[in-house]
Amino acid sequence: RACGGRSEHARSTPRCVAASLVSTGLIKDVAATYGARSIETLTGFKWISRAAIQAEQHGERFVVGFEEAIGYCAGLHVRDKDGVTAALLLADLVSRLAAKGETLEDALYAIYAKHQMVVNVQRSIRFEGPQAADAMARTMATLREKPPTQFAGHEVVTRRDLLTRTIVCTRTQSTRPTLLPQADVLEWTLTSGDRLLFRPSGTEPKLKVYAERRRDYIATTAGRHQHEEAMLEAHRLLDEAAHCLK
Repeated sequence: RACGGRSEHARSTPRCVAASLVSTGLIKDVAATYGARSIETLTGFKWISRAAIQAEQHGERFVVGFEEAIGYCAGLHVRDKDGVTAALLLADLVSRLAAKGETLEDALYAIYAKHQMVVNVQRSIRFEGPQAADAMARTMATLREKPPTQFAGHEVVTRRDLLTRTIVCTRTQSTRPTLLPQADVLEWTLTSGDRLLFRPSGTEPKLKVYAERRRDYIATTAGRHQHEEAMLEAHRLLDEAAHCLK
């Protein structure tokens, strides 16, 4: 929710949010609750800013965009990462919650209770030596040639390859296109709703692996314990993904 009041026109204008594909998928669930469109982009804030500008040009109001690497943009005052505005919005939210005797943690768990608990973790696999780039390329090629069919006991439902811009349903082997631009990214979605993504870093000799763990959340006083359990499960997914690279 943005700071301050909004005009009737602003409230009636179609709204949208944007996040990179390696960021939390929870944004889609929250946006849908408020009737906002969720835009998925490649990693890198230029893609988020570009999506925001295009949305505004088509008559939508861009609310917020973010990426997993802790970058935020609210509105189009600054068409890039904007920590100043993000800090102001966070301070406003803290003030509103404090007035009700609540905290940021309370607000987060309320979102979990309404949707699902979704946690995201990342690990970087470093490649050494002058042939590091070639070794990363061979690793990604192997993942494409011999794609895993399960992770941590959960079967793969779909496999998305942004290099070929396709999504494969593993049960039927049917293929459909993905709308994202071409990029060296692989994504697996599991029967549990969890996701695993692999992509080479664009600046360093390392392969980045992302895990998203989803689980139902029970609204109790043990919220922090449930979150810790979800984080452990997400790291187990990362362990399994890292094992595929050996």
